[in-house]
This record gives sequence, structure tokens and C-alpha cells, in this order.
Amino acid sequence: MDKRKRAQRITQQQYELYVHELESNADFRAQKFVADKPDLLEKIWEGLVAKLNSVGGPQKSVKQWRERFADWKFNVRKKARNLRLYKRGTGGGEPAAGTLTDLEQRLLGITGKVVVAGLVSLPKLGVPQLDRVNSVRIVKLRKRRTE
Repeated sequence: MDKRKRAQRITQQQYELYVHELESNADFRAQKFVADKPDLLEKIWEGLVAKLNSVGGPQKSVKQWRERFADWKFNVRKKARNLRLYKRGTGGGEPAAGTLTDLEQRLLGITGKVVVAGLVSLPKLGVPQLDRVNSVRIVKLRKRRTE
């Protein structure tokens, strides 16, 4: 019989510490590598993890906290999207279950509701599409008749 320990739930205070760090630290909010300070982001995470692990609740590594908060952001965005889609619906049926908490609304205000899709202002990456169809030469291969 496999006896696994159930993981402790992240406390409200731990979520609040994370959101506070996002609100107060622009480098942490951007989550991008800074050329003149290569270890900056890692140091910020290490400091935050020390705070998170000291307030009670689960004890996690930097990697585990990063994964957990990425999951949380995904779930909050999903919840907001589902609520928004429900409001656009034609009605009927039971009202949508739940609303966004104040902390979830703060998180969305900081990180945004959409990751990339649908943002017109972002440049598109990848291979540029050809403007003219004539610039591509299409060669058709004929199937040989077998007799």
C-alpha cells in the first residue's frame, strides 16, 4: 500500500506575499533576464522563497514555488475567462459559480488577463509570410501510368 503524504495547501498569506512582490518589484514582475544583472531574478526568487517558507504553510524550493504560482496564474486567468464567457452567453440556467476574489483581481491587474493571444500591439514572431503568390513556384508532379 502506497502511503503518500498529502501536500499542504498554500496559505492566503503566502499568496499575498507573492502578489505583493509582483506589485512592488518591477524586475520580478517582468520575469526577464537583465543583461547587466544576470543573477537578479534568481536572487529575487530566493529572497521571496525565504519569506514564503518562513510564514507557515508548505515549504518549497524555488522551482516548486515557480511552478505553483504559474499554475495559480493559469487557473485564475481560466476562471476569469469562464466568468467573462458566461456573461456573454444568452442566459438561462444557473448563474456561474463563483467570482474572483480581491487577491485574484489584484493578480489579474498585475499580470493581465491574456498572455499573448489577441494582443494586436505585439510583434509576430516566426517566418514572414510571402506577400505575393507569384513569388512561390509550384511544381506539380504527374503520376506515372502503370500499364
